[in-house]
Parts: sequence; C-alpha cells; structure tokens
Amino acid sequence: MRLTKGLIFLCVFVVLSVSILGYFFNDHLNYKQESAVQKYLDTHLKDLFEKLKERKNITLTAALLLANNKEIKECLKMKDREKCVTYLKYIQDTFAKISFSQDIKIHVHTQDFRSFFRVWDLENQKNDSLVSFRDSLQSIKESRQPIAGIEIGRFSLLLRGISPIFQENEYLGSIEVISDFSSITEYYKQKNIDFYVLMDKKYEKIVSKVEYPARKRFDKFIVINNVNSGFNLFRDISFKDTGFVQLENFYIVYTPIYNFSNEKVGFYLLKIPKTKLF
Repeated sequence: MRLTKGLIFLCVFVVLSVSILGYFFNDHLNYKQESAVQKYLDTHLKDLFEKLKERKNITLTAALLLANNKEIKECLKMKDREKCVTYLKYIQDTFAKISFSQDIKIHVHTQDFRSFFRVWDLENQKNDSLVSFRDSLQSIKESRQPIAGIEIGRFSLLLRGISPIFQENEYLGSIEVISDFSSITEYYKQKNIDFYVLMDKKYEKIVSKVEYPARKRFDKFIVINNVNSGFNLFRDISFKDTGFVQLENFYIVYTPIYNFSNEKVGFYLLKIPKTKLF
C-alpha cells in the first residue's frame, strides 16, 4: 500500500512538473516568436524610412540646384513665365528620362505665396493662392532655409523639397521639386509587399485637382498611391501610432505621416506576407 501511494505521488509530481515546464517552455517559444516578428517588422519599417529619406534628399537637392540657377532667378524676377516654363519643362523632361527621378515634378511660387506655374499642369495656370494650406512657403521665407518633407496641396499628399530663391538678398519666391510615392510603391511591389499611403479625409478639401475612386475610401482615410487591391484587409484597423496587426497570411504594419508642421495627416502601411518573415 505504501508503495502504491508513493508511486501515485511520484506520478502526480511528474505530471505536474511536466505540465509546468511545458507551460513555461511554450510561453518562452511564444515570446521568442513575438520577438522575432517584432524584429522583422521593425526592419521593414526602418527600410521604409530609409526609402522616404532617399526621396526627400533627391527632391531637396534638385530644388537647391534650381533655386541657384541664374535663368530661373531672372525670369522669376521679371515675371517672365514663358521663359521659365521653357527652361523648367526641359529640366523636368530630363528628370523623366532618369530612373530614380521619373516621378519628379516642378512647381514655382511667387513671393506672395501664389502658384507661378506648375510645369506638369501648364494648361491650368491661375496663379492660385497657396496661403491657406501651404505653411511651408511662409516658413522658408522667414527662415531663408530650404526644407524637405510631406505636405498636402492641390495635387495630393506629396514628398516635397522646397528652396527659397534670392537675388542679391531680395526674396523672389520659391521653387519646389515634388515626388509622389510611385517609386516606393514599385520598390515594394518587387519585394512582394504592398505599400499604401493613407491620407486623412479631413484634408481632402485641399486636394482640388484629384478625384479618388470610392474603392480607395474607407472610414477616415483615402488611399492615395497607385495600388489597386487589398483595401478590405485594413478597413477595420484602428490606426493610432506605430503598430502592427496579424492576419491569417499577412502582417499589417503602420506608422503615422507627419507634415512640415508636425501634424498627423495620415499613415504609411505595409502588407507583408508571413512567408517574408520566417
């Protein structure tokens, strides 16, 4: 009888020990897997930030070079739109032939924050005022320094490099070199990852030159870049700050977009197949 009780006690002890060890081992495995997932997703976010920085640097460098061009200074000072257009149309066409700058566009502003002309939209020149929504233009006039970043304008939420134009210390206006997100979208497409740029709907009234289809609209956001599928996957996500959501076959990673004034204007989102992580 004593042997039987001892054996029962031993069996119970072994079962409990195995269960406890199994619990902690499983918990450890889950922790390691979550850490691995977080590490891989952080790597993808870092890669995204590098691509965005690269595009901003391209636009800023081009804007600085153009702002110091003698011909541009002269035609802006004399308000000679035709001369400026001829020269900058040639520059923009040249950009279009280079792989890393194919999505580049050029916009010139007057000293009173009006559009002098948009090189890609020459048929609709109205010298429209930009005062109410282009805070960056006032900023560079006051600081006299070039800037690069995100801002929403008539033609959507875009990457912009903007430089003031001076001639003998006289402020003549500014020039900006603009990039959309097509090159980054294509970069991720080649990696089998979907990249989305979400703009907050409350800024849509500013974007008067673009119409977005209904399928790219959901909740508080509009998908503004050239991607055409997968919208239903993130319609129910509550976007706050940087985070991720695990779905059956994908991870959805998102992070806020801030403009020059540090206002949150939308989100970048990556849809990454689980096969990319493990």
